[in-house]
Amino acid sequence: MISGKNNVLVQGTLVLLILLLGLGFFFAAQKPLWNDEIFTQNRSVDRLTYAGILTGKVPEGNITPLFYLTQKAICDAFGFKLPFVWDGAWTVTDFSAQMIMRVQPNLAMSLAITLVFYFFAKVYSPGAGLYALLVALSSYMVWIYWVDSRPYALWFFLTTAQTLLLLCFLKQKENGRPIPWLTAVHLLLSLTAVLSLLQIVAVSLILFLRGCRTWRPYVFLTVVPVALCLFYHSYSPKYSFWFSDSPVQLISASIPKERLALMTGLIGILAFLAFRKKEDASVPVVRRLLGVSGAYFLFVIVIFVESVLLLALFKLKAGAGQEGFPLSNRYFIYLTPVGIVGTALFSVELMRAFSKRIGAQAVLVVVLGLVLLFRMVRTWQLVKGYYHF
Repeated sequence: MISGKNNVLVQGTLVLLILLLGLGFFFAAQKPLWNDEIFTQNRSVDRLTYAGILTGKVPEGNITPLFYLTQKAICDAFGFKLPFVWDGAWTVTDFSAQMIMRVQPNLAMSLAITLVFYFFAKVYSPGAGLYALLVALSSYMVWIYWVDSRPYALWFFLTTAQTLLLLCFLKQKENGRPIPWLTAVHLLLSLTAVLSLLQIVAVSLILFLRGCRTWRPYVFLTVVPVALCLFYHSYSPKYSFWFSDSPVQLISASIPKERLALMTGLIGILAFLAFRKKEDASVPVVRRLLGVSGAYFLFVIVIFVESVLLLALFKLKAGAGQEGFPLSNRYFIYLTPVGIVGTALFSVELMRAFSKRIGAQAVLVVVLGLVLLFRMVRTWQLVKGYYHF
């Protein structure tokens, strides 16, 4: 019976992945190539060798090589090079280029969304998986960078894998098992984006607080990835930038204000219930509060504080007037999967905590449904304008 259920879940997950990939290619066909995608393909993929990409010859602010290496491999597999001479136009419509250049980001984003669904459907229930899927699909940054031929979808996918592996670590009694997978993801993150240093440090801190105290795992889990981030940062070009959006706007594009408020409210109720549990009276309060949900919320706090400090550093270094480039919300895209997983996790855990209280569950369903509906409507409005539907 269990095997049959697993087969149905796997089949359903594969169908979902195919549908998401189809939707991604539809977006790829709809959206013309824009300046940054064309520049990346022209200067960083077509003109450079694999060795040149690995040794930091990429002429961009982000020179970590993983995106450019995999993009070049895909283009070589298709025998593809930019099929037009770029004269600096901001957008260019070319169907073959739009489809081939966007294979990687479409695959990365589709896999990330599928992973979220599969994790919650398998660990909790199909209903939980569907809710997590809707939370993911109601996220603005998912749609905007779904098929952007830049490193952001890959970064999103690896962050999703990182957060779900963190949950696996928090939920398992033998907590060492996910460490090798986390180590691999951290190394890939360090080769994808310099700013992934923040999330690598945040996850490592949570692992340490949750009992992974031996130093050996942290060599490749933390020290080597952080060193790689710093190495590539040291060789990256340094550009001037300015704030076109406020710090609040930059953060809330990835974690909307109502989603952050919802997560805080849900974890507050979970903490209150954990504190009141009489059957756990012998367990120290801190240990009760630092369960799976509590530890994940601590991770959210750590990574959010790191992001605020990063914004403060950007603010100190920002140029006068409008010199250089506007600081983009995509630099904080790692917060989106963190918020998606946190919202789904706290919602499902609170529903389970209220399993014997039908009235409380009904109220929670209404609240969660209204917040989700608001976010879906708001995101649809933004996406409709972006893709010109």
